[in-house]
Formats: sequence, structure tokens, C-alpha cells
Amino acid sequence: MRGPVTARHATHAAVVILVSAGVATILARSQTYQMSIPVKREVTVELHYNYSIREYTPRIQVAVLESAARASYESPEAAATSHVSAMIAGDWEWFLGTWTAQFGRSLERDLQAQGIAREAVLRKWEALKNAKVEFSSRIDTGSFAIVTLAVSTGGTLIVPLKVVDRQWRVTNELKDDPALSAGPQLKWGPDGKAVIQKVVR
Repeated sequence: MRGPVTARHATHAAVVILVSAGVATILARSQTYQMSIPVKREVTVELHYNYSIREYTPRIQVAVLESAARASYESPEAAATSHVSAMIAGDWEWFLGTWTAQFGRSLERDLQAQGIAREAVLRKWEALKNAKVEFSSRIDTGSFAIVTLAVSTGGTLIVPLKVVDRQWRVTNELKDDPALSAGPQLKWGPDGKAVIQKVVR
């Protein structure tokens, strides 16, 4: 049972009420702000990608390998040959072995997340069995290379590669690289430069 409120208690309570009321008043007033006229500012971030682009003259047909035991990864061309040979052979484990360890492990998980069955991918590869595949061009940029293969039945195969411990492996690290994301839309000027402009917000 609470005792009677003394004079001291009453004074304390009054102070709390006054303080609380004061805070409420401050909060209510702080909801309205006066600001100056907006001043426009813009930040431009420049990222420079350097490429060395070469074409195979004449085009060279890919010498399809019979098995993973014959595969080599000592050059971008050798790695691309192994990669497409695995596709033509329909050898899933060999195919995964042509990727860097990081992306090889996550590839199947990504396909499952997208609802794509391995068998569906293998069926798409069957069209390569009766096609002639040739080296068309190669782009070198940093520790990466992008090999483009021309397919006689139509279309191209683009194989992005990364050198790891002197071995070339297929990688997904270039998925946002302008050479792949923009590709044919890149308009090269006479100075060998292309500019991509994008307003972020």
C-alpha cells in the first residue's frame, strides 16, 4: 500500500511532469525544418578497363579431346579446348573441372536455385556434336582472357578465363565486365576507346 504523497514527493513529480512536457514540446517543434534552396552536385566515377583484342587469322578449328585425361590448361586456348570438349562429350564432371574451384562448386547450386536440371543443360550441348567449332578472337585483360569460339551451326561460345597458379580456368568473375555485359554494343572510337555512360540515380 502506497503511503501519502509528501511535499517532497509532490515537488519531484511536478518536475518530472514539467520536464516530460518540455520534451514533448521540443519533439513537436522539431518536426518542422527550414532549409536553404537545394544546390545540385554530381559525382562521376571513372573506371578504366584495358583490353588487348586479337583475332585468329585464319580461324583455327578446335581439336576436340576424347577425355579429361588429355586435357591441358597451360594456355587460354588449351583451357577453352578442354571446356568445349567436355560439353561435346557430355561429361559433367569434366566440365566442372574446367572451372575455377570457386565457381565450379557453386555452379550446380546456382542451377538448382534457378530450377534448371543438369539433364537440360546436357541436352543443349548435343547440338555441338555435329558442329565445327573454331577459335574466332581473344581478349586479354589483366589476369583474364576471353576466348570467343565460332560455331558452324550458328552462334558463338564465349569462354571467360582466369589464370590461377599458371593454369587457366573458366571463371564467372567477368560477368559484369563491359566486354561481356555490353559486348557488341560497345562502339569503339578511332582512338580505340569506348565510353559507357550510366546514370545510377
